[in-house]
Amino acid sequence: MTTATDTVPSDPLAAKKIRYVYLCSAPHSGSTLIACLLGGHQAISTVGEFGSECSRQMPCSCGKALEQCEFWNSWENRAAAAGIDFQVGRPGINLQPAQSGNIVEDLFYYQFRWKWVDRVRDVMFRPASALKRRAEEAVSKSLWLVRDLCAKEQSQAFVDTTKNPYQIRFLVRRPDIGLKVIALVRDGRGVMNSLIQKESLSPQQSVECWLWSNRNMERAIRNMPADKVFPLRLEDLCRQPEENLKRLLRFCGVNDRESLDASVLQNRHVVGNAMRHRFTGEIRLDEKWRTNLSKENQELFDRKAGWLNRRLGYQ
Repeated sequence: MTTATDTVPSDPLAAKKIRYVYLCSAPHSGSTLIACLLGGHQAISTVGEFGSECSRQMPCSCGKALEQCEFWNSWENRAAAAGIDFQVGRPGINLQPAQSGNIVEDLFYYQFRWKWVDRVRDVMFRPASALKRRAEEAVSKSLWLVRDLCAKEQSQAFVDTTKNPYQIRFLVRRPDIGLKVIALVRDGRGVMNSLIQKESLSPQQSVECWLWSNRNMERAIRNMPADKVFPLRLEDLCRQPEENLKRLLRFCGVNDRESLDASVLQNRHVVGNAMRHRFTGEIRLDEKWRTNLSKENQELFDRKAGWLNRRLGYQ
């Protein structure tokens, strides 16, 4: 059986550098909203959180279970015919350390505060190391799948909202990927409130999650050219949707004058939060944290992460 690394797709996009737009953010920062919005453009392909693992019985945003969805089954079958091991719900392309606590694996993925330490770490892991081979194979598989989907849908760009900051380092190194990154942020107090309410995290865990995500996003994009990174605050998108959507579309390299149709749920195959099942195009600003987040928790957030929240423009 061939692998993703030695399979050459026969589609017309194979010889071109793929336009790959990766969204990075903390959880509950609006990534599903952006996937649904950009997925309404005819020249953009997206499945939302491309690398996330989930149950095959999970409902697709089109309404059917993933294992019964024609879109996902067709993609899986095309991959199998080309010798690509792609299973719906278990894509095997998301690069991050396992939960086992292997210190070598943690070191391989960790993004250090100082860039020179990152460079020393990269030298330590030789090209032939198992971890480097796995990373290269995962990126090659991702690239095959993206090329295949874009060729089938005749689209010009692929948007991935998996949010994993570790993934960026491996994507940006590939000469056949034209990587751009949407660096999405949301007021940390809003994220904290959502994580407490929807994920049952403790207040302390919620603050740490927001801090970790934003710190690692900053480290992941620090070596990228400024024109390849699109900084976006969720609140700005919600307050001025038309202006910011046009800017986003131009950043993705597609026609910003084309209307976005997010109303047909049957055409949507986005992995993300529950919004994907009900979004019909309306953009609303959610600031429930102002009334739901206790004074004690707001003070906790300010002590632990207020400095970063203010640096991102939140007062």
